[in-house]
Amino acid sequence: MTFAELSCAPDFELAFKGSVNRWECDENDHLNVRFYSRMVGESLVNALSEWQVAEGFRVRIQHMRYLAEARMATPVSGFVARVGATVDTIDVLTELRHSFTGIVLAAFLSRIECVQHGLGAMAPALLPTHAGPRGLPMDDTPYSRLTLAQARLHGFQIIAKGVIAQDECDARGELPPHGIMGRVSDGMPNLWAILQTAEEQAERTNGFQGGAVLEYRKHYHTVPKAGDRYELISGIRDVTEKLQYFTHLLYDVSTGQCIMSAEALGVVLDLVARRSVIISPERRERMLAKRLRSLTS
Repeated sequence: MTFAELSCAPDFELAFKGSVNRWECDENDHLNVRFYSRMVGESLVNALSEWQVAEGFRVRIQHMRYLAEARMATPVSGFVARVGATVDTIDVLTELRHSFTGIVLAAFLSRIECVQHGLGAMAPALLPTHAGPRGLPMDDTPYSRLTLAQARLHGFQIIAKGVIAQDECDARGELPPHGIMGRVSDGMPNLWAILQTAEEQAERTNGFQGGAVLEYRKHYHTVPKAGDRYELISGIRDVTEKLQYFTHLLYDVSTGQCIMSAEALGVVLDLVARRSVIISPERRERMLAKRLRSLTS
């Protein structure tokens, strides 16, 4: 079963309650993507425990839609719904909602791999119109088939490099998905340093202009553990009048194998008006000149 085959309305259950802290907000003055992922991760653990799913489950694919800004002190509720299941997978939709208004802030569609579960095979469910793929398909990027050495030849740039620390891992000694998202978020300023002019960097530094992600898709191929050395490489795949398409690959330096592959769809954000703006033709041309080389070239 694929996510595109979903066909009846899901039933949601409350699985998380929290709020947005000042220290969770980034330079754009809204909740950083890693903390959306952390809230969704807690929601999934609660839900899977309630559904008596055996320990050892792993998130293998996630599609994320960011629908509204979550600013400081926003009260957040996480709701989950099963939208499909096979013998060893469960498809779960998680919505993070404003606790007072009910506005959906983000919708994550996760494919969970598990040893066993007692849910049985489920009829697929219809996703709400605000959830599921829109600008990005569920399919993995073909670049994930490359080793680290091969990927470097296609225009990818190193935007983060380091070692997984013990204190950021879970009880299994593994870096959870929100830790991986944090690595991508922390690396983005290094990508902007490559793609932007000094004037554009100044606008970002002075708080006039920033960026916002609308959609993400991640495939988790292996699980990074404490002590693992990693390298995150990224690049621009395409740019339109208002949209920017990025590809991110996280690698295990010791093995050269891909840990996580992702694509993201983002916009340039006017931080005063809090709305997306048109990308100038000159900026588009510069960014396109640095886009990733195709696998056939």
